[in-house]
Amino acid sequence: MCDTTFEIHAHRGARSVYPENTLPSFLKAVDLGADAIELDLCVSGDNRIVVSHDPYMKAGLCSAPDGKVLAKQDERQYLLYAMKYADILRFDCGHASDDVPCRFEVRAVKPVLEEVFRVVEERLESSGRVRGVIYNLEVKSGVEGDGRLHPPPEEYAHLVADSIERSGVASRVRIQSFDPRILRAVRDISPALAAGLLIKSRKDPFGQLDSLGFQPEFLNPFFRLVNRPLVERLHHRNIRVVPWTVNSPDSMRALAAMGVDGIITDYPDVALEVLHG
Repeated sequence: MCDTTFEIHAHRGARSVYPENTLPSFLKAVDLGADAIELDLCVSGDNRIVVSHDPYMKAGLCSAPDGKVLAKQDERQYLLYAMKYADILRFDCGHASDDVPCRFEVRAVKPVLEEVFRVVEERLESSGRVRGVIYNLEVKSGVEGDGRLHPPPEEYAHLVADSIERSGVASRVRIQSFDPRILRAVRDISPALAAGLLIKSRKDPFGQLDSLGFQPEFLNPFFRLVNRPLVERLHHRNIRVVPWTVNSPDSMRALAAMGVDGIITDYPDVALEVLHG
């Protein structure tokens, strides 16, 4: 049976306050008191680990160097894996997202992972916060993207693991992905890193776990797939459960009552009030 403190994971940072996957969003999540920041990883053409949910410059969220906000039909012209990081830095990705509008727009670029570690650790130190923050890193990967949107799994895993190792925060890092190949590759390289399998379908979760080839520390399912028997079975196997993306107070309370170990949410301020207030 798992016995852990309930964790609030700020999905792409505090993206309901500042634009997703930006330094202001991550720092706001830390200031609010979130237990973890969840962020997404992609790769640039010169092999930098870039924090971005999409492997391209997303329409609405990003504007081109000329200041024009990108339209939907233009976004896939700017694949991150086809761009050097110096060129990625020319785009402003601090606009309000359509799916979760933020309260404040700011000028912000897509940071690299090591910059996130550095800036967040500096904020933790300057604020005097006793608890370190957990970094829940979603590696964006899939068979269809190999060689086009990102490197093959083994190369990708080495790039991610090297960034983590250089930053000295590995004890507070977790790797999650929908792609079992990347989880296996990271486990082979850095077996001490905690892993979480993301699932979004009603396909047997235990079959998906068994086919992974090792037991991850976490199963992170779409929140509507969660029920108490599932949580109990996973806890019996010493696997913790952190569902995504949980945004309504009623869902937060219901999942906590089922015994999940945390939630991933776009509204960490709401979750902290509902569950820790």
